[in-house]
Amino acid sequence: MALSTNNLTALKETLRFFSIFAVLSLSLHIVVWLNINTMGAQQLLASAVAAFLQLGGISAQAEGINIVIAQLGIVQIIRDCLGWKAMLAFTALIVATQRRSGITKIKGISTGVFAIIILNIIRLVSTILIVMFLGLQFDFVHSVLWQWSLTISVLGIWALWLFYTKG
Repeated sequence: MALSTNNLTALKETLRFFSIFAVLSLSLHIVVWLNINTMGAQQLLASAVAAFLQLGGISAQAEGINIVIAQLGIVQIIRDCLGWKAMLAFTALIVATQRRSGITKIKGISTGVFAIIILNIIRLVSTILIVMFLGLQFDFVHSVLWQWSLTISVLGIWALWLFYTKG
């Protein structure tokens, strides 16, 4: 059975999208391989999280990449806490999307990465609060609840961008 012109075009666009996304996803491995120094960004994130905890009345102090919390101990902000993988994945999704102008993609990447940064701060602050006040294990909250939530958030932000920038 032969494919119609519309189906063939859709198939080509889908294959192109996944090919571009796969190539851009290699940037994750390149960043890991290059072992880029992210200490400055980690320190900035630690300071932001400590500041938000202080706003909530929690005794928290940023010391380099560590957040010292009186009621909990030390929480270390490592490279993977930055949300960089989510940002790269989101950027790859936008770039791989067809039928959108370059300026639309740049605006989408800027807005989406900003949203991911905000969500990441919320993720870290809420993880600390859940561990402190609900007594759940850090690894459970961090790995199970938030890893999937951040993935779903990235896909949701991309879906919103697709909806509001119909090509």
